[in-house]
Amino acid sequence: MIRPKKEDYTDFTSYTNDLERYCDELEHKYSTILDDVHNYRYETQSMKLTIRNLCVHFGVSSEEELTQIYLERKNL
Repeated sequence: MIRPKKEDYTDFTSYTNDLERYCDELEHKYSTILDDVHNYRYETQSMKLTIRNLCVHFGVSSEEELTQIYLERKNL
């Protein structure tokens, strides 16, 4: 939705209602975006923890060494 312009309205009440509707839509839009960002950060953090835990489990010090273990097992 495009932001309502005051000049396009003769009735202040209808302008206010449209402006409130516009603000609600923006709030919903940005709330959804913030939720998506939060979910992405959570998923990224979870992946980092999983990789870190796998490194500890296999006794390796880096993600590259962990990758080599999985590649070796995949080739078997």
